[in-house]
Amino acid sequence: MQQIAPQPPVNKGSVAGAGVGILGSVMILIGIFLPWAGAGAFGFSISFSGWDLNSMSTSLGTGALWEVTALLGLGVLCMILSIIEAVTAKAPGAIVLVFGIISILVAILVFNELSPILSIPGAFIGFGVYVCIIGSIIATIGGAIGVAHHTRAPMQTMPMQPLR
Repeated sequence: MQQIAPQPPVNKGSVAGAGVGILGSVMILIGIFLPWAGAGAFGFSISFSGWDLNSMSTSLGTGALWEVTALLGLGVLCMILSIIEAVTAKAPGAIVLVFGIISILVAILVFNELSPILSIPGAFIGFGVYVCIIGSIIATIGGAIGVAHHTRAPMQTMPMQPLR
C-alpha cells in the first residue's frame, strides 16, 4: 500500500501583488505626461510635463533629463514584470520591488531638482511629480506583496513504503 502526502496548491503568481504593481506602473507612466512644473502671473499660467521638459532640454542642447527616461523605463519594466508575475508561476516580485525602490529614488531626485523653482514668485511644482512618486511607492508595495505571496513549488514526494 502506498501513501502519497497531500500537495499544497501551486501559487500561479501573486495576482494581488501584480495588480498593485501594474497600478503603480501606470501611475508612473501617466505622471510623466502630467504637469511637472509651471508658473502663473496676472491670471495666466503655463505648465510643463516631464515629457515637455525632457524635449525642451534636448532641443536647447542642455541634454535630456535622464530622470524622465529612467522613470519611463522603470515604469514599463515594473508593468511587464507585474504582468509576468500574475500569469506565470515565476515570481519576479523581488525585481519589481527593487525597480520600485529605484523609481522612488529617481522621482525624489526630480522633486529635488525642481524644488529651486519654488523660490520664484508664482512658480509651482506640478502634480505629475507627485503622481510619479506615489506611483513608485505603489509599484514598490506591489513588489513587496509579490515577494510575500511567493511560495515555492511543492517538493516531489516519494511514495511511502510500509515498514517491514
